Amino acid sequence: MRKSSLWAVAALSLTLALTGCKKEAAVDSSKYVELGQYKGVEVTLISADVTENDIASTIDGTLQAKATYEKVDRAAVAGDLINIDVTGSVDGKINDGFTSNGFDLYSGYDNYIMAGFEQNLYGLKAGAETVFDVVVPEGFSTASLIGKTVTFTVKVNSVSSLKTPELTEENVKELTGYASIDEYKAALEEQLAVTKAAAVETTKRSDAWKAATDNATVLSYPEGSVEEKMTSVENQFAVYAQLNNQTVDEYLQAQIGTTLQEYAENMVKQELVLAAIEAEENIKLTSAEYDEKLPEYATRYKYDSVEEFETKFGKETIEKSMLWEKIQQFVADQAVVVE
Repeated sequence: MRKSSLWAVAALSLTLALTGCKKEAAVDSSKYVELGQYKGVEVTLISADVTENDIASTIDGTLQAKATYEKVDRAAVAGDLINIDVTGSVDGKINDGFTSNGFDLYSGYDNYIMAGFEQNLYGLKAGAETVFDVVVPEGFSTASLIGKTVTFTVKVNSVSSLKTPELTEENVKELTGYASIDEYKAALEEQLAVTKAAAVETTKRSDAWKAATDNATVLSYPEGSVEEKMTSVENQFAVYAQLNNQTVDEYLQAQIGTTLQEYAENMVKQELVLAAIEAEENIKLTSAEYDEKLPEYATRYKYDSVEEFETKFGKETIEKSMLWEKIQQFVADQAVVVE
């Protein structure tokens, strides 16, 4: 992900941004930010045209999703499903974490046990046994094992190859529910047109908002705002960072190319710009708009009812999210599309 994607990620987190945060006092944004150009900013849009490649790629994805593994009588290669019995020993003692019977290894991803493990299975057929050593690499989840040599004893129980179906007139209904390939492609073209149109609008809104925020100048940050946002972001990404054996700062730098503080400052800046445009343009959210959008929001965030959604986040938080979205849409509507 490029560093510029920080803007898209941070803008996304503005939706329901106050979730889990204490109620904030009103801030006079004029003391903290100076607006630049936000009306008539230039944006370049992606094409909304549906191409043959788009349709072909979608069909390919559908067929890949329906692929199945079938046992084969040959040596294993990358991409096969290899069922194994494996025992791993460290310093002459069996380690339960490296030991399993009937383990299904979906090869070709090199994400099982440790890097280099599955390569030792390629070239082996069902019934074959092998013994090999792998050194536990840096970054392994159990720090005490890093640098240790693990001796693996493996028996290959079966080798299965991934079989992807071909789309034919005979199986199109079974695979897709459509009566013919032409009917299926026509339906895909309509669906993709809707999806790409939505993507174009999302890109326009994101790019216009980035330009408007880039054009603004932060004079200073409200006291404690960046620190509070850093705490919120740490809580948001803590689990993902932990799964990658990283701090939140390390995780953000690896995934987005920015530090935790930069990310938090970016979010606060966006909030200040939103408040400044709200005041400058006197943009308000009406009760009718709230009632109209509430079901859409509940569906977007996968809640079964508007009552459950409103109870979870609170009306004030949802209203602010809707208002911020309205402001961002205002900026997008004013944008000038260039080739």
